[in-house]
Amino acid sequence: MQKLNPHEKRILVLSVFLVILAAVLRSVSIHGIHPILFGWLRGLLQCGMMVAWGVSIWQRVLKGRLRTYLLAIDSLLLFWIAERTIKYMMLKEFAAATRYCWHMYYIPIQLVPLFALFAALCVGHPESYKLPRKYNLMFIPAITMIIIVMTNDLHQLVFSFPGGIPERGDRYSYNVLYPVVMGWMGVEVLLFFIELARKSRLPWKGRRLLLPFIPTLFGIAYGILYVLNNPVLREFAGDMNAIFALLIVLTCEACISTGLIPSNSRYEELFSAG
Repeated sequence: MQKLNPHEKRILVLSVFLVILAAVLRSVSIHGIHPILFGWLRGLLQCGMMVAWGVSIWQRVLKGRLRTYLLAIDSLLLFWIAERTIKYMMLKEFAAATRYCWHMYYIPIQLVPLFALFAALCVGHPESYKLPRKYNLMFIPAITMIIIVMTNDLHQLVFSFPGGIPERGDRYSYNVLYPVVMGWMGVEVLLFFIELARKSRLPWKGRRLLLPFIPTLFGIAYGILYVLNNPVLREFAGDMNAIFALLIVLTCEACISTGLIPSNSRYEELFSAG
């Protein structure tokens, strides 16, 4: 893995500070201290971080479909955070709207790993490369999973509510199709890592693949604890949307840092060494 240059170290320190600040704002707001003000500040801060990451991708990653798919991931994460903020800050008193905003979380949950897989398939090809049309078929199961979740009020096979459709969307249990929806997402993530490993041609492949796996494994552990409604997790890291968005960014950055996803950075270091 490449060492961070001074500029990248400053960016890393700033990013860690902003993540901690967002966590503090959440903790303050959920304990009743200016919840609207700090809730909006947290949402704007997290959306700003997604925008900044998108600008960074635009500057560092080679042109072509690879950059397009990474920017699509960033746009979906921005949509996820913005929608979450609107849900809690503006629609909290509207049960149906809140519930459908919650269901819409599964648009980025399904499409982000799919676009990550498409990005991995573009690695090693020239900038003009376009994926064969057969890969568009992978949209079918992803969109099917989204439709299943969005129509949950009709069948309640993903989330079931005691006593029927609730006035509030905070009491629910997971039903038979929930593992199917999340399982397909897991398949996409697995194919993403398999494709990156297959495309890797540099030495120390095992070490280089370890770093991107760390946030992914953390996300799996977090997801299990979240589904089990762990009280400690809900108290200190209950913002599932922000946590997973951060882990996705960390996974992509780990792939770029290890060279699994090529970038056009570090040219100055190359020229200096030459």
